[in-house]
Amino acid sequence: MTRATQGAIRLDPDLPARSDLRGTGHATFGAEPRRVALSRSSILFLLIVAQAVLARAIFLVPTIGLAQAVFIVGLILYAAARRSAELFLLLAAYLTGAEIVWRQARSPVPYQLAPYLMILISVLAVILLFPSINGLGRRALLYVGLLLPSLALTISATSGNARQLIAFSLAGPFAIAFLVVWLSQVGVAPWLYRRLLWTMAIAGVGPLTVAVTNLNDYLGTGEQLVFSDASNFTASGGFGPVQVSSSLGLTVLACILLTLVEPEFLNRVLAGLVGFAAGVQSLLTFSRGGMFSTAFAVAALALVIANNPQGRRRVATVVVIVFALGYFVVIPRLDAFTQGAFKERFTNTESGRTDLATSDVDVFKRNPIFGVGPGMTKYQRLSYEVCELRNDRCADEASSHTEFTRMMSEHGTVGVASMVVLLSLAWAAIARADQDRFLPVAFIIWALAQMFYANIRIVAVAFAFGLAFVQVIREDDPEVDPATPAPPGSPVIAPAHRAGPTGDPSSASV
Repeated sequence: MTRATQGAIRLDPDLPARSDLRGTGHATFGAEPRRVALSRSSILFLLIVAQAVLARAIFLVPTIGLAQAVFIVGLILYAAARRSAELFLLLAAYLTGAEIVWRQARSPVPYQLAPYLMILISVLAVILLFPSINGLGRRALLYVGLLLPSLALTISATSGNARQLIAFSLAGPFAIAFLVVWLSQVGVAPWLYRRLLWTMAIAGVGPLTVAVTNLNDYLGTGEQLVFSDASNFTASGGFGPVQVSSSLGLTVLACILLTLVEPEFLNRVLAGLVGFAAGVQSLLTFSRGGMFSTAFAVAALALVIANNPQGRRRVATVVVIVFALGYFVVIPRLDAFTQGAFKERFTNTESGRTDLATSDVDVFKRNPIFGVGPGMTKYQRLSYEVCELRNDRCADEASSHTEFTRMMSEHGTVGVASMVVLLSLAWAAIARADQDRFLPVAFIIWALAQMFYANIRIVAVAFAFGLAFVQVIREDDPEVDPATPAPPGSPVIAPAHRAGPTGDPSSASV
């Protein structure tokens, strides 16, 4: 084992690294990157600072967010021209945080731009890099194909003004489907997988910075910040606490995984600090789902790693540190800062989501075949026509927050079938991973927990679900640097396949 893999979890350390990846339909992304003068830790620290500065600038001048979006589109086109699989992957990972910053800053970009770009990246990657769609990809297309018949109901009910409703309801599922079509064919070298995790973590610094600085700005005015039994918009950067806390929760998960797989101690500390800050701010939003989803994912990850001595020690260390900091430092300070509201909020298990889910089931019973159409659940008490005549457009009418019951109410029996297909995809992502199973388990559990809590309202949920299909493939286990760029023209991808019990390309861990 080289220095680049020391400290990383190896679930089967006696298994030799795979050096021949010339299998049928197999491609591996991640050639050895070139060296640069700065250390990895220095580069990562500078990237974190740069992301924080950029996020603050976007919040203060929202049009900078538009410029960033245009730049990202340019990078996507550049990646397509160069057929750069690595750049496609990193751009997709970065969108998980960029989307939330755009929404926090209210940048003049389309609300659903991030899922649109995620779909664009996936389509371009498949067209340019792969000769065909595999079985998992076809199953993913079936998942969204089952949702199409109900579109006619929305179109007929809204007199053709259905685009926004349909886009809001189906952008997430379509992003999941096309990401699975793409990423189920992708295998990456360990250093590139770590780079993907770092990209997600650094992207998450954006929403974290906006939330922290917005809270600081408010406190700087001398106003008393009042916390109640509801989520807090001020601590969320002035935007929806559910989405912000979810994004920060994924940042925490990425950082926890980095503490497990990063080969250098200083980088593990850096990831831990970012994750700690994101976790504290996620809790301050008073939106419980963000950290609860992460807790479920980490618990599932720990169960998977439990049989491996090295992994068990590393996970136990992380759990002990997190518990000690949380119980003895974070919770007492947060409770004091919120005048006791923190404990009351997080010990209260009541939620309006149960009532919304029950309402979804009632709608399904009345419309069992194709449901009421995407986006139409909220118009069951007051019709769409009535809401269009009201000044508030029925803004206070609650819509479903649970993806699984939403599929029932909006798409009927075919929606239930689509959920069965989605769950079969989740199982397939975990089953095909073999040694590195803790990675897809963490992302699948996080994504599914988010779907139970907040639908697929942020593109991070779709990306996490898709990332679970990426397989980690070790060639000669070179000493590589996950924080430095790859040389131009270097090969970066390989379609993932199962090579058999003695030559499985996923046999080596990150």
